[in-house]
Amino acid sequence: MPMRLHFFAELQGKGGTATRLSFCERSDVLPQAIHHKEIDGVLVGCETGFSEFGNFNEFLADSFGVDYEFMREKAEWNRYENLNVSLLGFSNSATATDSNLRALALLPYGGSQPGRGCLSYRRFEGRRPSRDLYYNVAYAAFEIVCGRFGAKRLWVMNPAAPWSFHEDIASCICEALAHWCDGNPQNAPSSVVFQANRASATDGSGMHFEHFRGAEALNAEGANSRHRPIKVQRDTVRDTLGNSVEVVNLDWWS
Repeated sequence: MPMRLHFFAELQGKGGTATRLSFCERSDVLPQAIHHKEIDGVLVGCETGFSEFGNFNEFLADSFGVDYEFMREKAEWNRYENLNVSLLGFSNSATATDSNLRALALLPYGGSQPGRGCLSYRRFEGRRPSRDLYYNVAYAAFEIVCGRFGAKRLWVMNPAAPWSFHEDIASCICEALAHWCDGNPQNAPSSVVFQANRASATDGSGMHFEHFRGAEALNAEGANSRHRPIKVQRDTVRDTLGNSVEVVNLDWWS
């Protein structure tokens, strides 16, 4: 089946940039999009198992030239052991199967129920998603894939708990993108595609096109809002086989 994208907004940056935002209703077309060179950067929650990353873990590892077990182990460390709110950044290596790809960001994520998400998210749990948390995670993700590694055509999957997506999360991601483009016009992406996950088709609780209906309003609100930076720490972790990952820690408290 052909891949169909539903265009829903174009973010106009203060530096004259324009970023097209689209939604893909199918959850199985990432390999197709990469094969046809329609994307060069991927953002996905680090949840392994029955999830978007779990489904494409081996494919993404091969595509970026990173050992599958190394990538999976770092994702599970970020979920079960890491107390910091951290993102994991991978760039294309010399052994990548697709040289068109530039960057992959694995995002920490909140759970559909208390205690079900990343260990680091538990201090942020409440009745509604933490806007401060999701905004800053998204901003850091765009800095990794676009700022550090130069990706211009992005694909976003499962940026939060797959069974409890909320429009507040969508608005945080889009606002972070708008602010990042305003501050970094030379590296602003030309397009961002948000992909539905399997929960969307199963029981309707996942990410939907309707969650993003307020994105166009960000163009009018842009003059009245700006990014407020928090402390960010970066470290590169390598193994003896040459695999590496950039660990980006977000710090609200020090």
